[in-house]
Amino acid sequence: MATVTGIEETGYYSCGRLHLRGVLFRDERSCFHAYIPALGVSGYGPGRQEAKQSLQVMMNFYFERALRSGQLVEDLQRCGWVMDPPVMYPPVFRHSDMTDVFDCIRSGTGIYHISCTVDLPGGI
Repeated sequence: MATVTGIEETGYYSCGRLHLRGVLFRDERSCFHAYIPALGVSGYGPGRQEAKQSLQVMMNFYFERALRSGQLVEDLQRCGWVMDPPVMYPPVFRHSDMTDVFDCIRSGTGIYHISCTVDLPGGI
């Protein structure tokens, strides 16, 4: 369901496809983290690819659960998404949402942009 790539995209939902921007960074213990702030979903692993794969698993789990329960739109609204049918937009990121990422930047760790594309069956 979810595909994570290294290409930066703006976040939006349209025509059954959700595009989310995220970050990939390494912590002080050299563990990589892939994080999508618009949903608060993350994955991790010993390398970049493993962190992206972990994020993909977590994104699939998140959306399967939300779609099965019929609560996806409500979950997105709780996360601050703006609903403007047929398009929805993720919230603007606040600095407080990204404290761990800013700590990594200050420590000299590289931050990489990633994107996640999710095809939602039948739209929402």
